[in-house]
Amino acid sequence: MNKPTIQISREIFSNEKFPPHGKFSASLDGQLIHMEATGPFNFELLSAYYEATLPMYVEAHSHGAYAVLVEFHRSMLMNCEAVQLLAESVARLVRNDNVMIAVAYVSGLEVEGQSVMVPYIQKNVFEANGIVFKVFNAVADAEIWLHQLLADGVK
Repeated sequence: MNKPTIQISREIFSNEKFPPHGKFSASLDGQLIHMEATGPFNFELLSAYYEATLPMYVEAHSHGAYAVLVEFHRSMLMNCEAVQLLAESVARLVRNDNVMIAVAYVSGLEVEGQSVMVPYIQKNVFEANGIVFKVFNAVADAEIWLHQLLADGVK
């Protein structure tokens, strides 16, 4: 069952002193949280994103194991504070007995920062927390991989 899409973008925070940079949307479909992300990103965007999507993660968790697919557009770059928030947020989910089993990024080489961000995030965010991670060029391939992992109960 598809849930309403949550959207976070700079336009929502036009009166803020430091408005978010970038854009996120997320929806839950069964055991798969599907996000679209257009960067570059800053701390304010990721902070707003995590606050807005926490209920989605809680709902996904209530049904058992789940996976996350993130489609990146334009840029994957984020400032140091945003990377730290990403790492802390994933670690917090894992500490709270979260059952996120895998994350797939969909990003072509044309996405700015992929060659820098992916190795760092893979090692310091996902592998550090025992979450399987892989990068794909096509959404369909990522979905097949994630659904297979969910069916196999990989952790």
